[in-house]
Amino acid sequence: MPDAYESCHEAGHGVFRVLNGDIVDSIVIHKPGKLPVWALPGERGIVKYHFKPTECECGGYVRCEGEDRPDTLSFGKECPRCREYVRNMVAGMVAGEEATKRLRPAEHNPYDSQYDADSIDAVFSIYAVPSDERTAIEAEAHKRAAHLIEREEAAVRALQAAIESSSERVERQEIEAVISRARTKPDCAVRAIPGEMRVLTIDLSGNVKDFEYEMSRQLHSFLRRNEIAVAHPAPLMPKTLREFGEIAEMQCDFNTLLLVTHGKPDAGGPTPSHVQVTEELSEVTDVFANWYEVAALAPPLEDKLLCLVVCSGMCSDMKEALVADGRFAKVVVAPISDLNYLETLLFYQSFFLALHAASQHSIDTDVVLETVDKYNSKANGKMRVFSELLRSGSTSESLDTGVGQGLSRILDSE
Repeated sequence: MPDAYESCHEAGHGVFRVLNGDIVDSIVIHKPGKLPVWALPGERGIVKYHFKPTECECGGYVRCEGEDRPDTLSFGKECPRCREYVRNMVAGMVAGEEATKRLRPAEHNPYDSQYDADSIDAVFSIYAVPSDERTAIEAEAHKRAAHLIEREEAAVRALQAAIESSSERVERQEIEAVISRARTKPDCAVRAIPGEMRVLTIDLSGNVKDFEYEMSRQLHSFLRRNEIAVAHPAPLMPKTLREFGEIAEMQCDFNTLLLVTHGKPDAGGPTPSHVQVTEELSEVTDVFANWYEVAALAPPLEDKLLCLVVCSGMCSDMKEALVADGRFAKVVVAPISDLNYLETLLFYQSFFLALHAASQHSIDTDVVLETVDKYNSKANGKMRVFSELLRSGSTSESLDTGVGQGLSRILDSE
């Protein structure tokens, strides 16, 4: 039966890897005197995993070559996205040490991380950067790992207990189940959207008012200038619902969707329960769609942040289609009335810049709430946060249209 210290070390690795999106096959703790031939002194366990596959715009990649074969790695030395990937790789390799430092400090011994240190050396033999840059990356990785271990302490302790009670091996299904159960407790970080911010921009407006496309391009350019990762080299501008639906097939790697469109007011009142997809005089026939159609055709939004730019605001259908019961987006930022060109640029530039800086490893819904609150004045107080996962709880407020109860947290600008 594995001891607590060894189990804690491997649990730190395991939790970090699972939450990072890597594929953890098993966690094994070796019996004293039965270490494998490759084991170093002080090493008694191993997390068997494959890195999260990626294909970078710069030509870099991480590919899984099979269950029992090592992954193949290639990175662009001047690519911010590749640097970020390497930082997460190294953070996963030091997460075991950070777990024992925090949870079992009396027993912590750096000597027990020699295999991890060799693995880090192997990474930097591929990602060959100057020593000062390597030192900076390792320092950032330790901070990231320490932050995650602190935030996810309940999950680490739960996985540690599962390893301790095992017969020296825990398989993937149990590992993921244990972590999931621990994180769904109310006091845990289930609110977090995994990964550093990576934005996909879709402009579904049809450029109806002749400024939307330019606005979307400016926001996209702002993200790139400020080294905020984007999921596609340029904003996607579908002209029809069919083209919008085809974007999901592209399988873009994103955790934040910036969606620009228009609400179409109902004939009987101001509630925009439909979305205007293209100009009414266009030859295209699918001019309008309701929010349920938009949700059905959108790229997968589970565990994502959705940022809306919607002229005429939006209605309770948006919340029901995109937020209710956690079926779709984890958190939505949206206006309750028209956003003009300048309001959109001023708010979202400040919002993305601040949220990116505050969300190094994941995006917390409460941090989204705080960031919107801070910069809402730039949009003249029009922005709202919709989520069922706010730590402070949702308030039973109505939109200005008089509909929609129980999901919105209304933010009043000071």
